Amino acid sequence: MSVSIDEFQKGNIVDGGSKIVLDFLRSHRDQAFSQEEIMKGVNPNPAPDSFIHFLAAMAPLPLHGLVERREISTAKGSELYYRAI
Repeated sequence: MSVSIDEFQKGNIVDGGSKIVLDFLRSHRDQAFSQEEIMKGVNPNPAPDSFIHFLAAMAPLPLHGLVERREISTAKGSELYYRAI
């Protein structure tokens, strides 16, 4: 039996990678993190393909209103930072 898009949007994200990233950000609600900081926060020894896994895990979180993303100017240049809502 199919469900409407509205009903689907109410569902929980079950993807393991997304949950790991969301749990990390929620455990540090008073801070925002760069992509690199999140990758190292969830896995201190990231593999070469960790960035691809990060992008896949992060993609649904802002769409579901669980994570906010902002572009911040840093000494390294412009970087994306994320925080749990």
